[in-house]
Amino acid sequence: MQDTVSASQIAGLAMLEFTKEQAAAIEKDLDELIAFADRLRELNTEGIEITAHIADLQNVMREDMVEASYDQDCMLDNASTFQNGFVTVPVQVKV
Repeated sequence: MQDTVSASQIAGLAMLEFTKEQAAAIEKDLDELIAFADRLRELNTEGIEITAHIADLQNVMREDMVEASYDQDCMLDNASTFQNGFVTVPVQVKV
């Protein structure tokens, strides 16, 4: 198990830039989080049922049913621009 987390590792993975002060604060916070997780690992959980959520919820599932849909040409009549049966929109995010 790794004992420390480097802010530069996270910055590289997330494509972020930190000042030295920010990196030091982030590393301190992450070290505290890891220490807390290590403390939780010490708890005796024998006999405690595994749960995914605190509330006893049940997922309600239904059968998939094929239903009639709208006509594609009719829907594309409402689009300002389209190409090859798809609505086109201006680029919003440049990478």
